Amino acid sequence: PGGRGPGAFGGLAPLVADGVLAIDAAGYVVELNDAALRLLDASRAALVGRHAATALERLGHGSAALALAAALRADAPAAFTVHD
Repeated sequence: PGGRGPGAFGGLAPLVADGVLAIDAAGYVVELNDAALRLLDASRAALVGRHAATALERLGHGSAALALAAALRADAPAAFTVHD
């Protein structure tokens, strides 16, 4: 997968209370913060380097996977709230 690697948040991720995932243009998770790990009840290895929508679906977060897939198709910056 292409895109940005570790450090995609520029050091801000630990300061953010919300769960945040950095996803490259191809849809792969390049980084996420600890809040995202807690909210998704996942390990870093289950997400980083994996296609985000597929990983979220496998973790049981179907609505997040659908919202992310739609955001990636829109080819524009996106933010959404997940209620799984």
